[in-house]
Amino acid sequence: ESEGMSCHYWSLFDGHAGSGAAVVASRLLQHHVTEQLQDIVEILKNSAVLPPTCLGEEPDHAPANSRTLTRAASLRGGVGAPGSPSTPPTRFFTEKKIPHECLVIGALESAFKEMDLQIERERSSYNISGGCTALIVVCLLGKLYVANAGDSRASYWKPGDRKPRECRVIDV
Repeated sequence: ESEGMSCHYWSLFDGHAGSGAAVVASRLLQHHVTEQLQDIVEILKNSAVLPPTCLGEEPDHAPANSRTLTRAASLRGGVGAPGSPSTPPTRFFTEKKIPHECLVIGALESAFKEMDLQIERERSSYNISGGCTALIVVCLLGKLYVANAGDSRASYWKPGDRKPRECRVIDV
């Protein structure tokens, strides 16, 4: 809330072969989630600003000053299109606009990965026993985000549904 945006977090942990990993995760996972969300909070705060564009890797052999055509222009046979005389090899790259939801999902995935790495690093130092499943729900910007590791799953039931739905990103 210090960034002008509220976020609600709920979690459930289930230890396997000991409670150590579940206890550690229950105390620290929210810190990893917060850290990852803070990295994208400026983008999330301003919905008018489009999230970053993700560009695929460019070939190593392409000259730095060569002109890149869009895929559509290349397919139309424009100047510099593949097969044109004296044209350097065409460089295709994928361009994808990343929705705000995907940024949040990526942040949650990264938080789980960081938590897993921390437990692995500290397992012998702090005698952390067993493993655990983890299930979290985050309410952010009017949407529920559900993330899990292990065999825990979440579902939701709306009035009128015949059966539960598996959780993904849910508008609230």
